[in-house]
Amino acid sequence: MSNSTGTKNPKISYQKGTILDKRILSQKVTLFKIKPEVVFEWVPGQFIITKNMISGEERVADYSILSSPTVINEFEIAVENYEGSRVGKYLHSLKPGDNFIFKAPRGGFLLEKNPNSSIFVFRNIGIAAIIPLLNQLYEKNSKEKFIVFNFNSSDFTEIFKTRFDKFRERLDLTYNLIDINVLDSQVINNGKLNKNQMRTLFSEYTDFKLYIAGASEFVKNFRQKAISFGFDKNNIVREFFG
Repeated sequence: MSNSTGTKNPKISYQKGTILDKRILSQKVTLFKIKPEVVFEWVPGQFIITKNMISGEERVADYSILSSPTVINEFEIAVENYEGSRVGKYLHSLKPGDNFIFKAPRGGFLLEKNPNSSIFVFRNIGIAAIIPLLNQLYEKNSKEKFIVFNFNSSDFTEIFKTRFDKFRERLDLTYNLIDINVLDSQVINNGKLNKNQMRTLFSEYTDFKLYIAGASEFVKNFRQKAISFGFDKNNIVREFFG
């Protein structure tokens, strides 16, 4: 890690981030481009930790870094403003030129060095953890096979579709949208697929590396269902949101 003058700074500490741009992706999700006060390096799959005073209380939240680590003087995060999210509401209220406090990088939701065929399963904002992994594969022109299952609840708009279209230009990538036309909304929310549903969707992929991201309830339940169905628990990587 180094600052803008090139001086080494190995300690990961809180710093100021300045919003360069914000773009609304949906009613709930906004994409922020941020300039760090101190330049840092990261690996795709890592995240920032925000810590800010909101309504007189210190609030902390984590956000995956979406952009490529080849550009280190700025980065992107996607922020969901869901019901009851004080940090999401606060960040959505900020505008270009405003600052907030964060530290980075953190996290170990990382690709294997030489991944075999992989399957990515995420729910709603869990897409933010998957995007940087696929972008890394895209930049490396990977020739392996990748399967994506996007579990979208009825109140969450499908975002980053154009990025997946871009990924498919180089990657052998299959994209599956799992919404209320495919599964019951309760199953999409809690990740408790039954054996027939697991067989229909995942019977071909039990020997794939499995990456899961989303709300904690969904990730925990889906992981257990996947193991029961035949996925190797040592071949599963997961990331919790919320």
